[in-house]
Amino acid sequence: AKLTRYTGWGTIGLGAARSRESDYRSKAVSLSGSVNSEDRNTTWLFGLGASRDVIDVPSVGVIDEPKRVDDLMVGVARVLTPRDVVQFNLS
Repeated sequence: AKLTRYTGWGTIGLGAARSRESDYRSKAVSLSGSVNSEDRNTTWLFGLGASRDVIDVPSVGVIDEPKRVDDLMVGVARVLTPRDVVQFNLS
């Protein structure tokens, strides 16, 4: 699930996820946002995320093995023409 708030200057979003399978359990959270330039032709983007998972496959000897992932993303998008947008992201 993700909740996004749109403002005059950009966006901010909060997300959460949970998954349960027979061999895998996962919990994740995220924070993302964007800030528009005054002319609205450039948008700066950011995102943070974290997940904590547990892998459990006894048939191959993996029991309650933790997996941790932390994410960071920054980017910029620029409108070039009414039909062309360029975007660069680093994560």
